[in-house]
Amino acid sequence: MSDSLKMENDEDFRKAVESISADLKTRGAGTINENIAIKFYDCSFKDKSLIVSVETNGWMSNPWGSLHGGIIVSVFDECMGMTSYCFNGQRMTQTLALNTSYLRPGTLGQRFFVKTRLTKTGNTIQYLTAEAWSEDRPGKLVATASGIYYATYHREQFSE
Repeated sequence: MSDSLKMENDEDFRKAVESISADLKTRGAGTINENIAIKFYDCSFKDKSLIVSVETNGWMSNPWGSLHGGIIVSVFDECMGMTSYCFNGQRMTQTLALNTSYLRPGTLGQRFFVKTRLTKTGNTIQYLTAEAWSEDRPGKLVATASGIYYATYHREQFSE
């Protein structure tokens, strides 16, 4: 792990998230990562949790006018991957499994929030959970997820 991104507190965690987010935006030009504008909201180094927000708009709609489940699961995957990255020695991650449960429609035109939490970590495998809610219904979950992530190589070793 590079000394500049060694994590010991919330501020270090935030900087690590911002670093990987910037890298993903650069690598994700022209992809869904570029179109879904994930914004850092809060984090807890102690709880190993990250909260992000996403502004929703019309292209994120399903045919029934609510937030498309594919958008929700994409944000789950992106944020659980970022959390995994931050707590695995800052190695890139691959998603091994991602299980999502949809609980109620997400509201378009409202921000939605995703909270991820690292629940268990080994040498290369990490287990995470996530939950999403709409800004207009803060106490009502839209979806939950659990994921298993595999830590591969350090970001500097990635060849394009």
